[in-house]
Amino acid sequence: MELNDRLENFRKEFCKGKLWLRPSVLSLPNSDLQSRPLDLTWVKKLQQHFSKRRSVNNDIQVVVRSADPLKDFTEEGLLKLGKPLETLCGNHSVHAVKNLQEVYPSNPLFQKLHVIIFHCPDTANHRDCLRSLAGLDNLVKGAHRQTTPIEMVLSVHDTIVSELKRYNLKEGEYPSEVKRRLNDILKEMRMGYQQSVGTWSTIASLARKSGLVWLRLHQLFTGQGMGKDYEVPTTLNPFNYLGNLPPQSTLRILTQACQNEISISKLPSVCKMEKARLRVYGFYRDTIAVYGKKAPANVQSISLAKLSEIYPKTTSSTFLDSWIPFVQSLKLTAACPPELLQALKQHISFDESIERSEVSLLLMFASFVWGGGRGAGNIMHNDLQCRA
Repeated sequence: MELNDRLENFRKEFCKGKLWLRPSVLSLPNSDLQSRPLDLTWVKKLQQHFSKRRSVNNDIQVVVRSADPLKDFTEEGLLKLGKPLETLCGNHSVHAVKNLQEVYPSNPLFQKLHVIIFHCPDTANHRDCLRSLAGLDNLVKGAHRQTTPIEMVLSVHDTIVSELKRYNLKEGEYPSEVKRRLNDILKEMRMGYQQSVGTWSTIASLARKSGLVWLRLHQLFTGQGMGKDYEVPTTLNPFNYLGNLPPQSTLRILTQACQNEISISKLPSVCKMEKARLRVYGFYRDTIAVYGKKAPANVQSISLAKLSEIYPKTTSSTFLDSWIPFVQSLKLTAACPPELLQALKQHISFDESIERSEVSLLLMFASFVWGGGRGAGNIMHNDLQCRA
């Protein structure tokens, strides 16, 4: 069944009509229904709009999720159900009116709101329909502000977390049943937000992040904990390039952005360079695996710090990183370029031609030179551990 038909059937069955309610009894939507975070700046603009126009939005929609029958279609009857009156659509308008009520306590315009009431049991299908209603409402023009892709990521993430809690699962745990359920939710939300498949793919990918990676993304998306001059991005373009990066690389780059070491506008170039770096190190491991006579069997999984004990010259970060600009210009499907392959083979041959005692001496000498004579024996080892 098409989305519009499903929503129309849902409205016919569960929309109870309009009712005058006090703003104070209306609450924020739960995280599993919230279509976008509350924007206090937009709330202030609506306050000014309502005060100047002497009118309030009349398309606010409220839902009471309860399986109990609604015996009395009044404010008191709704409250007797014992469930929150969640503001599905028009949440910013409700908060603007609440603020105006405090400023103008005797103005009848701000004492009650004429809202559309939905009353339905809390089921998976009903939640999907309610989210779609909220998403479509955000597309309405006029006094409404369009939902940004960043806000969509935040709302989708909250929805995923809320659904996982129903299964007593942690973020990142997706059994087949839950995975199908999440895919259905994301499909419904995409249609509700009216996003293209490409844009929604990025939104869903970022929203699925968890742990420290999500904490860093949340900090960048909301501005919480950032400096006063930080501006929350409104587009996902800088974050598109995080795709296909391993979690440790993603976390390191996002941490640098949170610490203002790199700007949001520089994220694409930093991510491209990191992907090129990983390709260089991948070529390095592959070459050692094929041409290294002393290469350990687990060369693909062993840390660079361990490999440096056998191949100090080849493992030099200065040497490997010098190839990043060259590799960046290659196609993604390109094999190791002949120039790099030849250089790696020469370094491998040199490393395997010297004794272990000479290797230790070379490590100490390299550390002394690169470290300016300070921390001999530690600098190179620490650098390799960071890149391992």
